[in-house]
Parts: sequence; C-alpha cells; structure tokens
Amino acid sequence: KEVANAPLKILHQKTKQKFAIKLDSRKVLLTKNQLHRDWRGLAEITNLESSVISSGKISYTEHLFHLWIQKGGASIQDLWNALESIDRYDVIEDTLSNICKEI
Repeated sequence: KEVANAPLKILHQKTKQKFAIKLDSRKVLLTKNQLHRDWRGLAEITNLESSVISSGKISYTEHLFHLWIQKGGASIQDLWNALESIDRYDVIEDTLSNICKEI
C-alpha cells in the first residue's frame, strides 16, 4: 500500500527509462476499449495531448511522465491503474522491483 500511494515523482530516471523501453514503441492492436497499448493510451487516460508529448526531446513515455508529474497528484497507483487500462500488466510486473527499491 505504501508503494501504491507514493507520488509518481519518486521514480528514478533509470526506472522511467525502463518504462520507456516498454511503452515508446507503437502497438497496433487496441484494447477492448479502443485504447492504444503504448504511451498513446497512457496519454489518453491521463488527459495529456499526444501531439505535445511527441514534440518532446526525450522519449515519449519519459515526456509523458514529466507532464503528468507537473499536473500534480499522480501516484504509483494511478500509473498502475492506467497500465491495467491499456492491458500492460507486463510493464507493471517488469518495473515493480525497481519501484519498490525507490520507496
């Protein structure tokens, strides 16, 4: 529970890069709710503009994290919920140990 309630801003750069490796490449198949299974799906869920994210100089996912953190209030649980919404349980699994070390 402590991990879930932690703010998104606690993520270290290395962990954000791990997310980027998984989410930056575009996925063709959509979820049953017609969401992309990559950074674009996260952008839609977090109400961030894909065009703004794709204009960044860093990876799409890292730029999305930067903008989401700036909006304020985002937690690790919010991130997990968003990843579940785009059927990316693999990303949660692959990054959980990194996140737990950062709390």
